[in-house]
Amino acid sequence: MFDIDMDDYNDIRACCKDANICNRCWPFMTIAIKVIDNILRSDFGFEHILWVYSGRRGVHCWVSDPRAKVLTVEGRSAILSWISDLSGGIKSKRVNLSQELHPTLKRLYDEILEPEFTSRILEQQNLLGSLEQWEKILKFLEDNGGKKEREIAKKLRDEWKTKSTPGHMWGQFVQTLEKNNNNSVTVS
Repeated sequence: MFDIDMDDYNDIRACCKDANICNRCWPFMTIAIKVIDNILRSDFGFEHILWVYSGRRGVHCWVSDPRAKVLTVEGRSAILSWISDLSGGIKSKRVNLSQELHPTLKRLYDEILEPEFTSRILEQQNLLGSLEQWEKILKFLEDNGGKKEREIAKKLRDEWKTKSTPGHMWGQFVQTLEKNNNNSVTVS
């Protein structure tokens, strides 16, 4: 079983905090479900997957394939560890913009994350709609990247002082990252 809790997104949600959930929150859960479902199906070959609302602040995933049912604790832990390592780990939020994406991350970005991001997160959560919101993104880049990322954050901060729409700001963010990384990584 996998458990996704809404409070995992407190750092980027603009509408609610902790266990509180509104209609604007659900796109985070929807995207997380699509990502984990894709990994379980494409990378591990599972077919019988059920997603259910946990009744409080998130969703649970049940994998019912016969080979999933006989997995040991170590086997289940290995799957969770692989997913966690793939995403950089829950505790590690380090941003590495100089390497190409792992093939699984590239697939997830192309098939799920990039198409969903603009309409579901950027617009519905108004991700860059306030100084507080875009400062979170830039601070994350500064705190978890290297010198290059700090320079990028400073440049964007200066450009965003003459604020435009969140969509335009996001375009500047992606374009700046691509330019500074010789198109090796597209970040969303």
